[in-house]
Amino acid sequence: MTDEVAFSATGATKIYVDLEMEYVATLIERFSSISNGVQIIQAQPVNDIPLEEQMFVNRMSIKQLLETDWDVNIQEHVVTVRETIIDVDNFFDWYYVSCNICSKKVIPVDDVYICDACNKECKFPLVKYKIHLKVSDKTTVSTFVLFNVVAEKLLDTSAHKLFNRQSRSNTDLPARICGLSGKNYVFKLKLNSYNLKKRLESYCVSKIFLPDETPKIQYKSKNLSSDYEK
Repeated sequence: MTDEVAFSATGATKIYVDLEMEYVATLIERFSSISNGVQIIQAQPVNDIPLEEQMFVNRMSIKQLLETDWDVNIQEHVVTVRETIIDVDNFFDWYYVSCNICSKKVIPVDDVYICDACNKECKFPLVKYKIHLKVSDKTTVSTFVLFNVVAEKLLDTSAHKLFNRQSRSNTDLPARICGLSGKNYVFKLKLNSYNLKKRLESYCVSKIFLPDETPKIQYKSKNLSSDYEK
């Protein structure tokens, strides 16, 4: 790296370096004590539970899920369920168009997207996933919803790409989404008052795991050991 400094300008420019004047001297003195080095901030662990054990946290069936009572003191409750996708419900479509600023849904009026939340025109609307899954286990059935981040990881492609591959008149589900039917996954759900207090079954999925029962015995024995130590 050289000590040369290069400038690019469209008009005539004068460059002054370290002028010997009172104002410049004051600035140099003021900022001389400020470090210009890069400070590294260590990332804090967001979850102390190993990834392979997360799929067993608060494991329950759909029946148990539907019977879960709402506690006013709990803002959010995390559970996991292992279910089979029996169908993809396309009644509400598999995507929505969102504002690129606030991510709220926008609806076109005369081919112009207006965001009510931002109260202005959305010039760069985004296509995002919102997939309604019908899931089942040995106890009963329910509906889980996959939003953009989770669905994009599961399908390994963006909603924008799938949307552009279809003609505007085609309202069928893309083959990649249809292919989810029959698959078995462990779903991590975040329950809130929307689900528990109002008893609404559209559970939002925050993470999906491929089923692996290998760590299950270790996880259970670890919890038993912790209980005995208390």
